[in-house]
Amino acid sequence: TYPHINITTTITTIVINSNILKGGSALKFSVQQNILNKHINIAQRGISNRSTMQILEGILIQAKDNKLKLTSTDLEISIETTLDAN
Repeated sequence: TYPHINITTTITTIVINSNILKGGSALKFSVQQNILNKHINIAQRGISNRSTMQILEGILIQAKDNKLKLTSTDLEISIETTLDAN
């Protein structure tokens, strides 16, 4: 269900390259697959299927201090979940 994220092993390393990120840097983290899936499912509850705003169709992923924060919103509710990552 996440075509841009390939989760195939028990420990998953994800690298996100984007010009949107500050200075064009990459966001890289490692996390156990089942824990990442759990937190994606939690954050996904805040996404509206009927949104006309493309920005509301995704999950914001932020990494800081060995923590990964996933945030979603439909402008009425926001859901934020945090997990440990390397």
